[in-house]
Amino acid sequence: MSGLSGCLGGAFRDESPTATVSARSTERVDDPEHDGSVAVEDDTARIEGRFAAPVDCVSLDLRVLTSSPEEATAIVEIAAAETRGGCNGPAAVEYEGEVALTFSIRDLTLNHILDDEDRVTVARYERDG
Repeated sequence: MSGLSGCLGGAFRDESPTATVSARSTERVDDPEHDGSVAVEDDTARIEGRFAAPVDCVSLDLRVLTSSPEEATAIVEIAAAETRGGCNGPAAVEYEGEVALTFSIRDLTLNHILDDEDRVTVARYERDG
């Protein structure tokens, strides 16, 4: 699934980041936990994790917010949307994805969105120096 993008602090750029996320597996579990990891190489980040979804029939939505290239900051947010009624849960959704920015990444945060207001930070990358 492709993602949406936006800017932090009102920065404007002609080129948007490209981002994809896909579910590898979905498993019903009694007590799913949120988990994630980020591996960054210059302007590209590989993400993977486990989303604690309320039900076992969900799709994952991805959004990327970026700063100016000078600040080199990005926030990646993943949310789960129920795809149909009558599903069982809770469930753990294993996923993987990639985010390609137009600048070398200095700081990247991976969040899971639980509802409109609640976020869980599951991974963070900060370049030394």
